[in-house]
Amino acid sequence: MKKCEKVVNVGMDNAVMEGILMKRIKIGAALAAAVILLSGCGKSDTVVKVGGQKVTVPEFRFYMDSVKSQMAGTELSTDEDWQTTEIEGRKAIDAAKERTLEIAVANVSYIAVGKKLGIKLTDADKKNIESYKKRLVASYGGEQKYKQYLKENELTDKFFDMFCESTAYSSKLTDKIKADEPVTDAETDEYFRNKFRRAKHVLILTQDINTNQPYPENQQEEARIKADGIYQRALAGENFEALVSEYSEDPGSASNPNGYVFTDGMMVDEFTDGVDSVQPGGITMVKSSFGYHIIKRYALDETPELYAEFLKDNEQTIINSLLSERLTKQMELWKTELGIEVKKNEEVYNGIL
Repeated sequence: MKKCEKVVNVGMDNAVMEGILMKRIKIGAALAAAVILLSGCGKSDTVVKVGGQKVTVPEFRFYMDSVKSQMAGTELSTDEDWQTTEIEGRKAIDAAKERTLEIAVANVSYIAVGKKLGIKLTDADKKNIESYKKRLVASYGGEQKYKQYLKENELTDKFFDMFCESTAYSSKLTDKIKADEPVTDAETDEYFRNKFRRAKHVLILTQDINTNQPYPENQQEEARIKADGIYQRALAGENFEALVSEYSEDPGSASNPNGYVFTDGMMVDEFTDGVDSVQPGGITMVKSSFGYHIIKRYALDETPELYAEFLKDNEQTIINSLLSERLTKQMELWKTELGIEVKKNEEVYNGIL
């Protein structure tokens, strides 16, 4: 069950998914009010320097807005939630800041490393950069609104030029890694077996999927009662596929008769956690911002034919993920070998809330 949205390029996280369960990133979204821009006489606005390139607070905020949009869900819907909710033993806001720092440093580093390695952008690369920049500007509603956005958020056109250029260099560096160490079929198969899940679900909505507005309380209570009844019937052994066909309000259920095959980050956390809580054949129910999900987990390798089909469908996603992991590791080695220093301004960084 997937829903398509525009996705900001934040380093290698550059896939456009389709699905109502998909965590969404919206280009040009309003910046989070909880993030504070440090200002005042004598105060630096540099969060981190990569070589000679600065990442300013407004630029950091731009990345952080996207990161928070990816992370946001029912447990992270208010400013207070970001300060009180913990993720793996740390505040959610701190987890968001760390991820933002990684992305901001990576995007600058792709250019710095690429140039020091002598990688040249071709005319085709430059045209792709121009095309990406035009699409980015268009996503804000055109040139005038784009300039207004820059002014309101203390960003520069030069920053977006860098932002677009980094995609070209990351692609070039990925190609270099791919040529030096191609991904094998065995690696692809192992990744698929260990990282992917398969599940079907009955969704009973508690919000309008067109407006994302929650239903009134009485309608939400009706949805809960209905979902619980279906859940009990599923636990009692009724044919799950028949329940999906009859009751699911997920428009993607009909077009995915073999269920959803997915890995981390593709679905909302509640759905993924629900699937992870049971073994193949197990049934559970979870609540997300979309509504109630009655979930049944299925084995990836239920039949050799299905397994081969699932693997083929997800092969490029897996290869991209493996190459992304290699690029992340290699970038650290390259930065050390090439003398590209990363210096974080702790005072400024700590002041971003």
